[in-house]
Amino acid sequence: MNEQKNKENISVNLQISLNEIIPSNHDVRKNFSYAALSKIYHELEIDKFFRNRQRYSKEEYDANAIMKLLVFSRLLYPASKKGYFL
Repeated sequence: MNEQKNKENISVNLQISLNEIIPSNHDVRKNFSYAALSKIYHELEIDKFFRNRQRYSKEEYDANAIMKLLVFSRLLYPASKKGYFL
């Protein structure tokens, strides 16, 4: 087990060329800015609140998914309430 742990702790050298350009037709960008927010959202158990509340209602939409989208978009791209309608 010690050998396995030592293999996991091996350092890795990463070289990045600052002059390298990514082609415009190459789509490799990923947006992970919501990952930290999602962790906090689940730690606060907001998702459980909406699922439990919706369990006893007749709504067919997913209130939790809608709330996540609204909260994350507001935190990542803050704007006024009027700005969201324009």
